[in-house]
Amino acid sequence: MYRKRVSRDIEKCNACKSKIYKYGRKDFEIELCYKCGKFTCNSNVSLGDLTFIIAEDPMIIPYLIKMEYLKPI
Repeated sequence: MYRKRVSRDIEKCNACKSKIYKYGRKDFEIELCYKCGKFTCNSNVSLGDLTFIIAEDPMIIPYLIKMEYLKPI
């Protein structure tokens, strides 16, 4: 008997068509493409300093994930 494949709605990067990974904390969310390095930050509150720091030094994102400041969604 054949199993029917379940299609999952996996978000893809617009630039390279790779999988987008989501991380977040309360009202803050980051969508990250590991292949091309593009990311977007979504927030319901004003986190100007954090988004500025991430824009200036994107390599801080893996550190924030490792320190569990950001967790997978």
